[in-house]
Amino acid sequence: MISLNAADLVVSMGKHNILKGVNIEAKLGAWVSLIGANGAGKTTLLRAIAGWHFSKIKGQVLCNGQKITNQTRQDVVLVPSPYDLPTYLLGHELIDIIVRERGAALHQNWPKILEILDGDIWYNRPIGELSWGTQKKICIATAICTGPKFILLDESFDGLDATSSLKIRQLFADLVKQNTIGVLSASHSWESVFAYSDTIYFLKAGSIINRLEQSDFAQLTIEAKRIEQMVTQIFEG
Repeated sequence: MISLNAADLVVSMGKHNILKGVNIEAKLGAWVSLIGANGAGKTTLLRAIAGWHFSKIKGQVLCNGQKITNQTRQDVVLVPSPYDLPTYLLGHELIDIIVRERGAALHQNWPKILEILDGDIWYNRPIGELSWGTQKKICIATAICTGPKFILLDESFDGLDATSSLKIRQLFADLVKQNTIGVLSASHSWESVFAYSDTIYFLKAGSIINRLEQSDFAQLTIEAKRIEQMVTQIFEG
């Protein structure tokens, strides 16, 4: 099974170690979550795995046991923030650029994915005219459009309404079940984490302090999904 690993990862800024020898593994066909308070190092960890440049970084990031090269970098994609979007482009123009830059084709299920992400709202409109929640959907679209092996989510569902959040989480869950992708997501809230995760890592002050497998929280998964569906039904009327 294809895997994505951070091995003994240390990231420093000045004299401060933001990550302190982190070891973490994600696999194709699995949803792995990071839970940690703000400032725990979640964003730094995801950025390091995604290949962001840090002046002081030690350790390795491996995809299937091999160092990630420029050729394989497109298989590991971090969902951007709306702040990173070029607001002057139309939605489809941004997708077209990303597809060309990655040298890939659109995901085989792109029409369905676009429907789930409300593409009819943003595909032919300037990004800068759209709401924050719609821009979040574009961010997710930019990551998933070429079908990478691993998608990294950094609080990527924050700012979405309850119905959209559930639909998009279920999209990722379905792709995971089909062994199409592996997901590594970061959150500071537990609700959706227990609903969808196969493995949960707990990050505190730059260190992994615990790890749970699905068998450790199976009952919580059932309850978390029940609560999520109940809340969604309330908002849908």
